[in-house]
Amino acid sequence: MARQNLVGMVISQGKMNKTIKVRVQSLIYNSRINKDVMSRSDFVVHDEANVCKEGDVVRIEACRPLSSSKRFAVAQIKSNKGQEWVNYMKEAPIMVAQQEQEKIRLFNQAREHRIAETGKTVLDKLRLIEAFELGKASNEVGDAQKAQEQEINQYKQELGIKSWGEDSYKIKLGLDKLKAEAEAQKLKVKVLEFIQNQPGKTNEILTSLSKNPQDIKLNIKVNILKKYFSQTGLEL
Repeated sequence: MARQNLVGMVISQGKMNKTIKVRVQSLIYNSRINKDVMSRSDFVVHDEANVCKEGDVVRIEACRPLSSSKRFAVAQIKSNKGQEWVNYMKEAPIMVAQQEQEKIRLFNQAREHRIAETGKTVLDKLRLIEAFELGKASNEVGDAQKAQEQEINQYKQELGIKSWGEDSYKIKLGLDKLKAEAEAQKLKVKVLEFIQNQPGKTNEILTSLSKNPQDIKLNIKVNILKKYFSQTGLEL
């Protein structure tokens, strides 16, 4: 005797052992509106191997009643998109950390290249402009003074500074803010590497802080460890 077969997507998994919920969609003709409409039915399905994940497309087959509501069993996994998503969620933090490391490396490389070409960083140029404007520059006279003034004017043009005043201090504050953000980003990357490479030490630190490592998500672990290393001053 032929058994009923249906194809649907796993929408729930892991709440009960060897049990999943599968949603099956089908077109049903509605005589009232004279159109086919989408109908959805949810089935409690037996998963003997406990391998199905949310998002998988499976073929289910009618079987003998295993419980009051379980009358289907998984016959085939047609598409394991759910497992691919689980793997992606595990690999995503590592991939993000690697991308951030690469961006930081490229940024530092470009910065070193600029310094090698000009010999001065943006902050160095701002300090020279400030010293010149406040009269703290060397007391050069004649051609030397003109050369220094031309150099300062060139730096102003490069940085888009028309006059030295309150706006210029805002630029300095902006640079300080960017520097702080860069340092925070570097610390985040180091913490992610620490979590990845030393899971035992990570769990030990979290336990010492009265935290349960198993109940904490990755982003929360990162924030806790960033605060821990910042306060203790320990090097990563």
